[in-house]
Amino acid sequence: MPKSSISVDELATVVRAQLGNKLPSDTVLGPDVTLEGLGLASLDVAEIFFAIEDLVGRELDPVPAADAATLGDLVDLVNAQLDAHVEPVA
Repeated sequence: MPKSSISVDELATVVRAQLGNKLPSDTVLGPDVTLEGLGLASLDVAEIFFAIEDLVGRELDPVPAADAATLGDLVDLVNAQLDAHVEPVA
């Protein structure tokens, strides 16, 4: 069943997987952490976004992700897209 939202903690797990050894294990990944500050290039953000799609079980529009500046921004745009695609309960 597709997820209806993601949290910053779930996104942080995806980011840690994407960055691997480039990110110290004691780095705190909160909503105000900037994508640029993490050293994420646009390709990295795209790969993270595709991993989020796998996590939520839905295809999302990746174009708005290019405008995300922080982890919180990315969570907000994913959740907004998920809210827009809520399927009716049978």
